[in-house]
Amino acid sequence: MNSADPRPPGSLSDETEGDPTPGSLSEDAEGDRDETRSPAEPAGHRIRLIATDLDGTLLDPSGHVTARTRAALDTARAAGIVVVPVTARQPIGLRAIAAEAGFEGWALCGNGAYGIRLGTHELLFASEIAVPVQQRIARELGERIPDLLFASVREGGEVFVAQERYAAVATLSDHKRDPRTMGAVPLAEVLSAPSLKLVIRHATISRRRSSPCWAPWIRPASRRRCPARRSSR
Repeated sequence: MNSADPRPPGSLSDETEGDPTPGSLSEDAEGDRDETRSPAEPAGHRIRLIATDLDGTLLDPSGHVTARTRAALDTARAAGIVVVPVTARQPIGLRAIAAEAGFEGWALCGNGAYGIRLGTHELLFASEIAVPVQQRIARELGERIPDLLFASVREGGEVFVAQERYAAVATLSDHKRDPRTMGAVPLAEVLSAPSLKLVIRHATISRRRSSPCWAPWIRPASRRRCPARRSSR
């Protein structure tokens, strides 16, 4: 995933005024209470792990960890709860905020395509897109939508291989990489090795401007119906 995951408010990074909400880590209650157990959980059941998204969830609008969120994360860890970031980001983007959040252990990157241990680069698992599969994707999409541009994320998320002209349509926020460092290779080279993430873009077509007939691209041509384009203005 290359953009942020739009989710409703309510994450650790949401700043609220007034009294804390019921069940929050800062709430005082009468009598003894297990601070790591939700009121809805049966007695004796303890939270062991928090798996959290980053962009649009844990991070604030500027892409950073607020002091309030860091305090909540530290409280959870002090209670013995493992906190694991689960993100569309690659390691390069995760490392940018790891110190702010106190992330040092395992992380799920590339929309869950692989798990790594931060700092040591140890790979827990990886689910790659095979070369024949991504070649078929490029071929069949290319038959329907000309001038597509591809990029491949490989080798534990540390290697980014971009097709010629891809960098021209990318920004730093897309992959947390400077487009000037992406390089430019022929499409065949982009598709020559398995990918943890295969990125497909177009210089002029965006999700908002795409035609409805391009989404179900794997349907037989005889079944596709492309309605006339209408201006939104």
